[in-house]
Amino acid sequence: MVTTLYRLAGSPEVTEKSSFADAPENAWYTDAVAWAVQNGVTEGTSEETFSPHEKVTREQAATFLYRYATNVLGFWFYTGGRPVRLYR
Repeated sequence: MVTTLYRLAGSPEVTEKSSFADAPENAWYTDAVAWAVQNGVTEGTSEETFSPHEKVTREQAATFLYRYATNVLGFWFYTGGRPVRLYR
């Protein structure tokens, strides 16, 4: 899923590589993982792992989409008529 969001963002250049043990430097998804971490879209499944071959849960998908909308696109969400911007 982070690869799709990375591509939607225009596949921007990644300044730092992923530090996850299960996201090797030569994998096709490595730049997307590094971008997603740098932009606050994901934090991985632990400090050492990203779990790229596991299924994404609905909760994870909702979190990725929300963080993409707020952290990457800069959307604001409204509650009670007032803008709310949540930060990590």
